[in-house]
Parts: sequence; C-alpha cells; structure tokens
Amino acid sequence: MTTVSSTTRKSLLSTLTFPRTRALATDLWQRRVFRVAFWYALSLIVIAPYALLRGVADNAGMPVHGPELETALFGGLPTLWLQEHAYSRAPAILEALAVVVHISWFFVPLLVSGLVVIKSPDRIGSFFRWWILLEATALIIFMLIPMQPPWMTEPEVVRVIALRHGGEIFDPNPVAAMPSLHVAFPLLLALWFYREKWNAPGHFLVAYAALIGIEVVFSGEHYVIDVLGAVIFAAAVSRIASTDWITLGRRVQTRMMTAVPEPRRPAAGPAPSSVRSQRAQTLIEFAFVLPIILVFFFSLVDFGIAIDKRVALQHAVREGARYAAVHEDVQDICNYTADQAQTIIDPDNVTVSYPDGTSSAGDRVNVQADFTWDFPIMSEILGAFGVSSLSIDMTPNGTSRLEKSVAGGGPCT
Repeated sequence: MTTVSSTTRKSLLSTLTFPRTRALATDLWQRRVFRVAFWYALSLIVIAPYALLRGVADNAGMPVHGPELETALFGGLPTLWLQEHAYSRAPAILEALAVVVHISWFFVPLLVSGLVVIKSPDRIGSFFRWWILLEATALIIFMLIPMQPPWMTEPEVVRVIALRHGGEIFDPNPVAAMPSLHVAFPLLLALWFYREKWNAPGHFLVAYAALIGIEVVFSGEHYVIDVLGAVIFAAAVSRIASTDWITLGRRVQTRMMTAVPEPRRPAAGPAPSSVRSQRAQTLIEFAFVLPIILVFFFSLVDFGIAIDKRVALQHAVREGARYAAVHEDVQDICNYTADQAQTIIDPDNVTVSYPDGTSSAGDRVNVQADFTWDFPIMSEILGAFGVSSLSIDMTPNGTSRLEKSVAGGGPCT
C-alpha cells in the first residue's frame, strides 16, 4: 500500500483548491465592484432630474411663508440674536468657521459613502436607497411649503457664507428652506448607521448634524423651525425606508382575502442569483422611470393649480357681479372683484359691462376677468429643452341684474 507524506498531501490539496478559491474570490470581487459602481451611477442619474426639479419647485404657485412662526415661537429671530451677540465679537473667525462647516456638507456624505464601500460594500445599496428617498421626498415638501430664509426676509440679517462671494450666491430655488437638508441629510445617514448596528459613524454624524444646524441658523440660511423640521423629516424618511413594504402589502392582502384559500406554494423558490438579477433589473428600470414619474407628478400639480386659479376667478367675478348690482362706481367694483380673487389679478384686469345696452334697473351687468396662466413647472422643464412655455388664457365672467339705474361701465384704469 502506497503512503503519501503529509507535505505531499498539503501540496496536492493546495493545488486542487487554490484555482477554485481564486475564481470564487474573483467572482465576489467583481460582484462587489459592480454593485458599488451601479449605485454610484444610479445616484448620479437621480441627481440630475432632482437638481432640475428642485430649481422649479418654487414656481408651483403655493403661498410663500416667512418668519411668522419663528417670531411667534421665539419672539424674534434667533439668527439675528446670534449675529448681534456672537458674530459682532469675532466676525473674521466666525465667518471662516461658518464657510468651512457649510462647504463640508458637500463632502461629508461622499466620505461616509466611501467608508461604507470599504467596510461594508454589500450594504451600499441600502445606503443609497435612503439617500435617494430623502431627495425625492424633499422635492415635494419644497414645492408645497416654500419658505423664505432669514437672509431674504430680514434686512439686518447677514448672509455670512455669501461674504466670501461678494455678497451673492446663485441658488435656483432660494425658498427651499423647509426642512433644512443640511441637517436632515447627516441625520438620516446617522439613523442608517444605527440601524446597521454601526454606532461610531452614527455618533459622528449626529454631532456633525448638530454643528451644521447651529451654523445654518447663525449664517442666516435657515430658521430654527427648519432645523426642527429636518429632525422630524429625517425620522419620517428613515421610517419609510426601513419598512418592508412588500411584506406589509402581503399582510394587508392576506387580511383582505381571508375567505379566499391560499394557493399552494411551490416546493422551491427561485435561485438566489435569479432573485438578485431581477432586483438589479428592477432598480435599473426604476432609475430610468423615476424622472418621468417626477415630471408627471409636477405636471399634475401644475394643472391642479391652474384649475384652482380658475375656480377662484369664477368665484371672484360672480361676487363682483353681485356687488355691481347695487354699486355704480366701476373702479370700486373692479377693486372688490380683485380682492375676492385673492390677489390673483389686478383691478386693471377686470371689465364691467352692460350687455343690454343700457344700465337701468333690471338690466344685466357683466363682470369679466382676464388672466393668463403660465404653467411654471412645465415651462421651466420644457425651456431646458428649448421648447416654448405653456400658457392658457382664462376669461371667466359673472352676470347679475341691476337693482337700480347706474352710469355706464367699462374697463378699470
């Protein structure tokens, strides 16, 4: 019987297993590189429409808010108090610190994502999903709640970070202040790290979010309520992102169909590799469809606002016609109609006329408003592709019977 020495056995074993181990390691490395490259590319694809839509979110026609809530809570602007009591003591040092902290916000998330790539590349997809969800959700809030920051509403507030740029900083949407993404972004990433049981980066990001929260209030970029709103917003987004919506949907479906017998499940499910390929395909399709979904959503908002304007104008001219039935001063009628329209139109866009040719008691009086609505969001989006803007002319009118004889009508001047 032939015997094999231990040295020969080890050499033979290494010869048999090393190529397979090397192939497996190469395969795992390629998958990790593909996953990382895919998610970085996806984030770039999402950032482009996000930047475009963020720039037009302030044109949705929603009422713009200011410091009312801030002053009601604190009796004044904390920004102004900080600048009067701190900035005036060491302007050069505090200006430099504010600029450094503010600019660091553009690099810290990228550095944190690099840490995830190095330490836990398999979780980079979850990391970027939270990131993308934050930006997509913030767009909706920026559109619904435009908020003028302190430097826009209070002349005495100094926009500290603008001093290094000659006092001017270009911002495509200066009223995108609620919530403060400067605070919400690092807080959301901190919550992601805590969920991953990775506490050290989470502690750092919480401290960083607190630091930048103080900086944006001090610099005049945000109100304190913007920072508080960012905390609530980050918590809400983390809750949405961490929810298993597929399982939740299945549970709801099961409860709704308790009377229906559950179909027999196959003995074995799809292979893990097949599931991963399907998920990758779904994410790629989602990356291309997301801009279309956002454009469609904002288009619906545009048309919804147009309908709201039309309804408000129709109400205004009806009330104006009733008012004209007992008043004969044309300018007074026009002013009243414009007030009823909630400042949508000026009195100059209102016309008072008498269709019967006379203005005796019992004759008709007609009040008409002329208004052109430019679809702001769609115009901005189409303008980026060289397409002319969209607009619609509205000419609602209301008619009533005169209760007394009045002088002739006409347009307001």
